[in-house]
Amino acid sequence: MIQRRNIRHSLPAIVGIVLVAMMIGSFFAVGPAAAMQAGTVVRVQPGTQQIGIGQTATVEIRIENASGLYAADIELRFNPAALQVQDADPGRDGVQIQPGNFPSPDFVALNSADNATGVIRYALTQLPPKAPVNGSGLLATVVFRGQAAGTVDLTFSLVNLANAQGQQLPASSQGGNIIVGGGGPPPPTPTLPPMTPTPPPPVTLTPPPPMTVTPPPTPTRYVVQRGDTLYSIARRFGVSIWQLASLNNIPNLNLIYVGQVLIIPTPGPMPPGPGPAPSRYVVQYGDTLFSIARRFGVNVWQLAAYNNIPNPNYIRAGQVLLIPPR
Repeated sequence: MIQRRNIRHSLPAIVGIVLVAMMIGSFFAVGPAAAMQAGTVVRVQPGTQQIGIGQTATVEIRIENASGLYAADIELRFNPAALQVQDADPGRDGVQIQPGNFPSPDFVALNSADNATGVIRYALTQLPPKAPVNGSGLLATVVFRGQAAGTVDLTFSLVNLANAQGQQLPASSQGGNIIVGGGGPPPPTPTLPPMTPTPPPPVTLTPPPPMTVTPPPTPTRYVVQRGDTLYSIARRFGVSIWQLASLNNIPNLNLIYVGQVLIIPTPGPMPPGPGPAPSRYVVQYGDTLFSIARRFGVNVWQLAAYNNIPNPNYIRAGQVLLIPPR
């Protein structure tokens, strides 16, 4: 699948330590027969709620009967004409949901709620040295506000779970519904105009130019103030949130404290650390990041982090990727 990249982050310090390859987007489809046999279920709880217009409903997204779970990626759809997601982190751009603790959200690759299209996307992974989790627990929490009367279905359009080796874990899903204003027929769901794909221009493989490593710029320091978030600090200084987190050894982007002294790097990408020079590959029409990672025998998350790709589902033909040394 060829998609355009709409965001850009830097994550150089996580290269080589992220050991999980979550199967994102169109990479895999969960088979119902295998899912039911495994017994792992991703469900909405409670299954049914009733609220009035202007009132809120809290929905838990839970994973039950998991074994060896290390990463998760889900997409939940709703009718935005009748429900709107309440932002769990007003200090950041966009609308987010509240992460849970099963598995531990050490690295949150995606957290967005689109109140225009009615799509929630949440993808995360644990990081070493944490062990995989077993059993049941809370993946995330969503707070909806009623906008118009009707019965709104909450439907999973994507459920992908993975172990620490990046292998997919079979799982089924169970959605739910929220009745707003006493029920009745749901309001019309807004539709997006169809998009016609344009064939990309032909691309060719080119040999990589010699790479040189330059010393990093001298950083400055900043003392965290009340009301600061790592995202607001990174935006203030014009640096990547991932670069700021890695330079200060912060594993959880949502946990900083007042008085903490942060090292602020000079704006710009961080150079790669010492080691063998990576090879390069030009994305071909029909490539996915997973197929490229499998072709070169590397981890898809390592490949994404090495190339500053926050969403492995979005690459484009002609894009030049660095292949990390094995």
